[in-house]
Amino acid sequence: MTTSPEILKTPDFFQQHTDARIEGFRRDIAARLEKSCGDLPRTEFVALVDKMARVQLVGERRAR
Repeated sequence: MTTSPEILKTPDFFQQHTDARIEGFRRDIAARLEKSCGDLPRTEFVALVDKMARVQLVGERRAR
């Protein structure tokens, strides 16, 4: 029994969609926080934005 390439690529599609959603969240959150968190070191700012983006994604999944 063989599996079609479309079925094998489905997880890749979902991962790409998730990656794109997180990146969109990061851009939006970073733009909003840039002025108010400008005193944070860059590494801490990136970590904060990443954490907030992931929380947003989990929240959207729960809302479904």
